[in-house]
Amino acid sequence: MKACNNRFDSSNFIGKGGFGCVYLGRFKGQKVAVKVSRNKAEQQRTQFDDFTPKLTDFGTVAPEGEHLRCFTEGYRDPALTDGAAGTKPNDIYSLGVVILQLIMKEEKVTVPGSGASSHIMDWARSSYNSERKHAVDQKLIKKGCCRQAARAITLLGLECVSDNTRERPTIAQVLRRLGDLEGN
Repeated sequence: MKACNNRFDSSNFIGKGGFGCVYLGRFKGQKVAVKVSRNKAEQQRTQFDDFTPKLTDFGTVAPEGEHLRCFTEGYRDPALTDGAAGTKPNDIYSLGVVILQLIMKEEKVTVPGSGASSHIMDWARSSYNSERKHAVDQKLIKKGCCRQAARAITLLGLECVSDNTRERPTIAQVLRRLGDLEGN
């Protein structure tokens, strides 16, 4: 990620999102937006050095000094009212959608016009409440994700998309729980 945007050079600065600065980069010939982690601890840097990225289009980032409210459907917290400023719990909702996408290996977040269960969180809840007790894709289970970790990561994703914003974990809690799961 450092190479694709010239080591987060200030000339590539686009703007600031809910959890940090966003930079313009190039990856395999395509323009991408890259966010640097706020945590500068050595442990945090080494954890991300071995991370295999999954790049997804989330929509728009506000340029520095501007306040742009634009949301990608499916990632937008339903608790966010039109015209309201986004909050950290709203960002956690979006993160929960991404977590569910990754563990379910599902690119689509919503299926327009498909009825009541048209959002990824509905699919995940259904799997979690079934006999399986998790929503992790079977390919990931076969690659070594244990069922206990599958249940824990599914629960984390579902807590992030909770209808009650007060029940959602903080970003610190999400990071701690992901760190706890790293060895599983």
